[in-house]
Parts: sequence; structure tokens; C-alpha cells
Amino acid sequence: TWNYCTTNDRRFYTEIKEGIQPSGATLIVNDPKGPKKIPPGTYDIGEGFYDPKRSVICDYAGETIRTPDEEEVEWIVKKCRYVPNDQDPANPMTGEEDEVIMSLYSEEGKKPKEGNST
Repeated sequence: TWNYCTTNDRRFYTEIKEGIQPSGATLIVNDPKGPKKIPPGTYDIGEGFYDPKRSVICDYAGETIRTPDEEEVEWIVKKCRYVPNDQDPANPMTGEEDEVIMSLYSEEGKKPKEGNST
């Protein structure tokens, strides 16, 4: 089992070994150099990325490493940094399908503008 990034201790392994960064330099991934670039729609897993469309784990160069089991996929989706897909200009996100967003607009008496992502 993991002894880091848990509910009781949210520090990354690097932070446990080397200490917590000063204010303003907080880690968002385990690597002190910062997150690596990964394709939109994938999860950064530290050794590469998980592509949910193909159900494979790839290294940062894009080469397939392995196929994760169901338990690993559940952990990845719950714990790892996700990079959303780029917005498709032909299908702009308006928020009209999102109940929370629409409730905020109805409280203000406004309607989302076409092409705005709120």
C-alpha cells in the first residue's frame, strides 16, 4: 500500500523524503521540476500517462508500456492529474448541460453566452 498521497497525509513521496516546499512553490506532482507535458484527455501517472480511450499506460514519449488492471485504473482516475481535452470550436462548452452552472446563471438572471466556458 501507499504511505503517501493518502487521506491522512497528502504529501507526495518527494515531500516526505526532501521536505515541503516553501509557500508559493507547492508541488502539484511528485517531481520537483513540475508536471510533464501529456496529451489532452489523459492522466499523468508519474512514469508516463494513462490514456482512458485506449486503456493503456504510455511513457512520456508516447510508447505503450502496459495495460492497467481495473484497480489501477480506479486509483489513477481518483488520484492523478488529468489534462482535459482541448475545446472543440464546433461544439463550444456553454454550460447549458450542467445543472450547477445553470443554477448559478438562474440565480443571477443570466443565460450563458454562446462559446463561453464558465
